[in-house]
Amino acid sequence: MKRISLSVLTIIILSCIYIQAGPTVIRDNRVTDIATTPVLGRGYSIGTNTYQSTCLKDVKITEPSYDMEYTFESLEETKEQTRHREDERKTDTSGSLKTKVRIFGKSGSKGLNWALSTGSKTTEINNETYYNHRVLVTIDMHTYYASVDESKSPMSDTAKELLINNDLPGFFHSCGAYYVRSIGRKATFVSIFEYSTKETSRDRNFESQLRTEIQSFASGSGRSLFGLVKVDVTLTTATAHERKRLESFNEKASEKHLTITTHAYGLGKNESASLISYDLETFKAAIKDAFIAMQNPTTGKVSSVEVVPWVENTEFQSAVKLNEKDAPIESGSEGETEKLYLYEKKHILTQNAEFLIEVERADRNLMNMYYKAKLCRNNIDVNWKKDGKLMDDYEAALIVSNRDGSTDTLKKLDEALSSTKIKEFLDKEKIFMYGQASGRGGTGGASACIKEIMSSGFFKISYRDIEACQPVIGQMGDMQSDFVTDFCMPVLAVD
Repeated sequence: MKRISLSVLTIIILSCIYIQAGPTVIRDNRVTDIATTPVLGRGYSIGTNTYQSTCLKDVKITEPSYDMEYTFESLEETKEQTRHREDERKTDTSGSLKTKVRIFGKSGSKGLNWALSTGSKTTEINNETYYNHRVLVTIDMHTYYASVDESKSPMSDTAKELLINNDLPGFFHSCGAYYVRSIGRKATFVSIFEYSTKETSRDRNFESQLRTEIQSFASGSGRSLFGLVKVDVTLTTATAHERKRLESFNEKASEKHLTITTHAYGLGKNESASLISYDLETFKAAIKDAFIAMQNPTTGKVSSVEVVPWVENTEFQSAVKLNEKDAPIESGSEGETEKLYLYEKKHILTQNAEFLIEVERADRNLMNMYYKAKLCRNNIDVNWKKDGKLMDDYEAALIVSNRDGSTDTLKKLDEALSSTKIKEFLDKEKIFMYGQASGRGGTGGASACIKEIMSSGFFKISYRDIEACQPVIGQMGDMQSDFVTDFCMPVLAVD
């Protein structure tokens, strides 16, 4: 009975380790922030949310798939939306209406918030009041299954050389503990058609004509709106009936003061493409060019990323030769070893790799904090101080937070950056790396932890089981001064 229970427990443990070591899909703002650059084959660290070097060469990708959504809808404001829009107008001190674009977010689906928060409800033309109405046209393109084909994408020569030389820390510092295997992307093309009427009610007949013109076949081509042929803007091949119909619509559009406002996000570069619209036919040409530009699997706003541990890569395993290493038996005779199962080695290797990267990033953040504080101190001294004191004009000056736009006093930041407090940033880094007996002579800190990991075998003992690493784990989250981070370098608030 005990044997059965032990077997079941072993299966559960193995399953948990396998799940932890497998691929991870990230869909939140860790990958949607456009300040970062996910690239297929690029290294990644989950612990620090940082991208490393690209350690695969000649990356080949699998055939991607696309989902396309095309919508045409009249926009109606509810009473609540109208009230909210008017409140925004009143609170905007600049005198112009604030614009909120939520193209990729859950709220404001398909640009609805943007459409309803721009422009005005009425327009004065020749001392007459016209009521404005909006029609929203969107194309959403989702790209997925764009994945690295590992069988055709070898590791770079320099990355592989690090593994062959058993320089695992060097490899993970450069390539991360994971690499990007697949990327999901989204591109969006949003246009607002706005027309005016003397009545408050919408002109449904005109909107129907507008829909027909946008979605109609290209003149003389026999192709639909999303075909690959160019729209015949000059209508040289159009029939007399088509020319008459379009001329009639253009005349009505002019009477309605029809305008087109377009925003495009995540498009690829296309030298021959033109997204500028000045009438309906050029809009149809623009939307077609945008549709083609969206079909590049390497462009678009990233919506999801799949990252995989390097230990799951067959070439990595071959270069490291995990199956040739043993672990010492603590209670056995001297020199006696036991075979470590391959899954154990993978699991320990991934854990230690992430920890090593996290330690390196934490140390770098502490040093960056120290350098930033010194530069910020010098910035204040040069611009706003004289004879060691803040000049009279800046005694009560306010500075703006780089994070959320809030304000605080320059005097407070000046006091927070005394020479003693700046030195504390450097001392904190020394203690983190070398323990309380700071300096290279110290016997504790992250350096002692890393030495023990390396001497014990990088994939033999997890950092979690090493006593010297426990204090380091507890210090990982306390790396920065929020106040200095938010207000350095200082920018004076404008009255």
